[in-house]
Amino acid sequence: ALDHALRPLTNLSDALGRVGDGDYTAQVPVDGPPEFSRIYRSFNSMTSRLLDVETQNARLNEQLAKVQE
Repeated sequence: ALDHALRPLTNLSDALGRVGDGDYTAQVPVDGPPEFSRIYRSFNSMTSRLLDVETQNARLNEQLAKVQE
């Protein structure tokens, strides 16, 4: 029962670890109590924005490299 109760936090902790390692594709399932669902939606939105920014930075770095050549 305790494992089941802590699973939402375990999922979030695992996803946070992935983001800490630079994996911005990490998402958590949006289910469980409403309090957790709000946190999960916010987390998923944050990682999506981070991935977008990382992609944009890579494009800008490519453009900068071309200009420098």
